[in-house]
Amino acid sequence: MLELRQLVTDDISFIGHTLQQTMGWGPKKIIKAVKFMCVNKPVGLVLTSGNEPVGFMLYKEDKKTGANVIKLIVVIPAHRRKGGALAMLECPIKEYLKQGVTIPFEARISEDNLPAQMLFRKAGFKFRGYSDEKLIFRYSFVDEAVRKKQQL
Repeated sequence: MLELRQLVTDDISFIGHTLQQTMGWGPKKIIKAVKFMCVNKPVGLVLTSGNEPVGFMLYKEDKKTGANVIKLIVVIPAHRRKGGALAMLECPIKEYLKQGVTIPFEARISEDNLPAQMLFRKAGFKFRGYSDEKLIFRYSFVDEAVRKKQQL
Protein backbone atom coordinates (compact mmCIF):
# COMPACT_ATOMS: atom_id res chain seq x y z
CA MET A 1 0.00 0.00 0.00
CA LEU A 2 1.31 3.44 -0.95
CA GLU A 3 1.44 6.14 1.71
CA LEU A 4 2.70 9.72 1.98
CA ARG A 5 4.89 11.37 4.58
CA GLN A 6 6.84 14.60 4.90
CA LEU A 7 10.35 14.80 3.48
CA VAL A 8 13.14 14.54 6.07
CA THR A 9 16.90 15.09 5.84
CA ASP A 10 17.55 11.34 5.75
CA ASP A 11 15.71 11.20 2.39
CA ILE A 12 18.49 13.05 0.54
CA SER A 13 20.41 9.87 -0.30
CA PHE A 14 17.22 8.23 -1.64
CA ILE A 15 16.52 11.31 -3.77
CA GLY A 16 20.06 11.36 -5.17
CA HIS A 17 19.98 7.65 -5.97
CA THR A 18 16.51 7.91 -7.54
CA LEU A 19 17.52 10.86 -9.74
CA GLN A 20 20.54 8.91 -10.94
CA GLN A 21 18.64 5.67 -11.57
CA THR A 22 15.37 6.95 -13.03
CA MET A 23 16.41 10.16 -14.75
CA GLY A 24 20.04 9.45 -15.60
CA TRP A 25 21.32 12.45 -13.67
CA GLY A 26 25.05 12.62 -13.12
CA PRO A 27 26.85 13.66 -9.91
CA LYS A 28 27.01 17.38 -10.81
CA LYS A 29 23.28 17.66 -11.41
CA ILE A 30 22.49 15.66 -8.27
CA ILE A 31 24.80 17.87 -6.18
CA LYS A 32 23.04 20.92 -7.63
CA ALA A 33 19.66 19.44 -6.61
CA VAL A 34 20.91 18.66 -3.09
CA LYS A 35 22.32 22.20 -2.75
CA PHE A 36 18.95 23.55 -3.88
CA MET A 37 17.29 21.50 -1.15
CA CYS A 38 19.74 22.68 1.52
CA VAL A 39 19.60 26.36 0.57
CA ASN A 40 15.95 26.76 -0.44
CA LYS A 41 14.43 24.28 1.98
CA PRO A 42 11.61 23.17 -0.29
CA VAL A 43 8.58 21.44 1.08
CA GLY A 44 8.59 17.80 0.14
CA LEU A 45 6.58 14.64 0.28
CA VAL A 46 7.88 11.11 0.11
CA LEU A 47 5.82 8.27 -1.29
CA THR A 48 6.40 4.99 0.53
CA SER A 49 5.48 1.36 0.05
CA GLY A 50 5.74 -0.29 3.42
CA ASN A 51 8.58 1.66 5.01
CA GLU A 52 10.55 1.98 1.76
CA PRO A 53 10.57 5.28 -0.13
CA VAL A 54 9.45 4.82 -3.75
CA GLY A 55 8.92 8.42 -4.88
CA PHE A 56 9.11 12.06 -3.89
CA MET A 57 7.87 15.55 -4.72
CA LEU A 58 9.59 18.87 -3.98
CA TYR A 59 7.94 22.27 -4.23
CA LYS A 60 8.93 25.79 -3.24
CA GLU A 61 7.20 29.17 -3.20
CA ASP A 62 8.31 31.45 -6.03
CA LYS A 63 8.75 34.88 -4.44
CA LYS A 64 8.11 36.65 -7.78
CA THR A 65 4.78 34.99 -8.64
CA GLY A 66 3.68 33.86 -5.19
CA ALA A 67 2.92 30.39 -6.58
CA ASN A 68 4.21 27.12 -5.18
CA VAL A 69 6.38 25.73 -7.96
CA ILE A 70 6.67 21.96 -8.14
CA LYS A 71 10.35 21.39 -8.82
CA LEU A 72 10.46 17.60 -9.02
CA ILE A 73 8.02 14.74 -8.84
CA VAL A 74 9.49 11.27 -9.33
CA VAL A 75 8.24 7.73 -8.76
CA ILE A 76 10.51 4.75 -9.28
CA PRO A 77 9.45 2.62 -12.27
CA ALA A 78 8.23 -0.39 -10.28
CA HIS A 79 5.65 1.80 -8.50
CA ARG A 80 4.42 3.95 -11.38
CA ARG A 81 0.80 3.91 -12.56
CA LYS A 82 -0.49 3.10 -9.08
CA GLY A 83 -1.76 6.59 -8.20
CA GLY A 84 1.23 7.69 -6.13
CA ALA A 85 2.21 10.72 -8.23
CA LEU A 86 -1.41 11.92 -8.30
CA ALA A 87 -1.64 11.48 -4.53
CA MET A 88 1.52 13.58 -4.07
CA LEU A 89 0.06 16.36 -6.24
CA GLU A 90 -3.32 16.31 -4.54
CA CYS A 91 -2.07 16.13 -0.93
CA PRO A 92 -0.88 19.75 -0.50
CA ILE A 93 -3.80 21.05 -2.56
CA LYS A 94 -6.30 19.30 -0.27
CA GLU A 95 -4.42 20.59 2.79
CA TYR A 96 -4.51 24.16 1.46
CA LEU A 97 -8.23 23.84 0.74
CA LYS A 98 -8.84 22.65 4.32
CA GLN A 99 -6.92 25.64 5.68
CA GLY A 100 -8.47 28.17 3.29
CA VAL A 101 -5.10 28.98 1.70
CA THR A 102 -5.34 29.99 -1.96
CA ILE A 103 -1.70 30.13 -3.11
CA PRO A 104 -1.64 28.51 -6.57
CA PHE A 105 0.63 25.65 -7.62
CA GLU A 106 2.65 25.66 -10.84
CA ALA A 107 4.78 23.17 -12.71
CA ARG A 108 7.06 23.64 -15.69
CA ILE A 109 6.97 20.55 -17.87
CA SER A 110 8.94 19.65 -20.99
CA GLU A 111 6.82 19.74 -24.10
CA ASP A 112 7.67 16.10 -24.89
CA ASN A 113 6.76 14.81 -21.41
CA LEU A 114 3.20 13.74 -22.22
CA PRO A 115 2.76 11.46 -19.15
CA ALA A 116 3.53 14.41 -16.84
CA GLN A 117 1.16 16.68 -18.76
CA MET A 118 -1.63 14.10 -18.43
CA LEU A 119 -0.90 13.69 -14.70
CA PHE A 120 -1.08 17.42 -14.00
CA ARG A 121 -4.28 17.80 -16.04
CA LYS A 122 -5.82 14.91 -14.08
CA ALA A 123 -4.96 16.73 -10.84
CA GLY A 124 -6.80 19.85 -12.05
CA PHE A 125 -3.87 21.85 -13.42
CA LYS A 126 -4.50 23.94 -16.54
CA PHE A 127 -2.05 24.91 -19.29
CA ARG A 128 -1.10 28.58 -18.85
CA GLY A 129 1.69 29.27 -21.35
CA TYR A 130 5.40 28.84 -21.92
CA SER A 131 8.52 29.78 -19.93
CA ASP A 132 12.10 28.87 -20.78
CA GLU A 133 10.89 26.45 -23.47
CA LYS A 134 8.75 24.57 -20.94
CA LEU A 135 5.00 24.37 -20.65
CA ILE A 136 3.52 26.01 -17.56
CA PHE A 137 0.65 24.21 -15.84
CA ARG A 138 -1.10 25.93 -12.94
CA TYR A 139 -3.56 24.83 -10.28
CA SER A 140 -5.61 27.85 -9.31
CA PHE A 141 -7.96 27.67 -6.35
CA VAL A 142 -10.06 30.42 -7.95
CA ASP A 143 -10.47 28.34 -11.15
CA GLU A 144 -11.46 25.35 -9.02
CA ALA A 145 -14.07 27.34 -7.07
CA VAL A 146 -15.61 28.60 -10.34
CA ARG A 147 -15.63 25.05 -11.76
CA LYS A 148 -17.40 23.70 -8.67
CA LYS A 149 -20.06 26.44 -8.84
CA GLN A 150 -20.68 25.63 -12.51
CA GLN A 151 -21.30 21.98 -11.61
CA LEU A 152 -24.08 22.91 -9.16
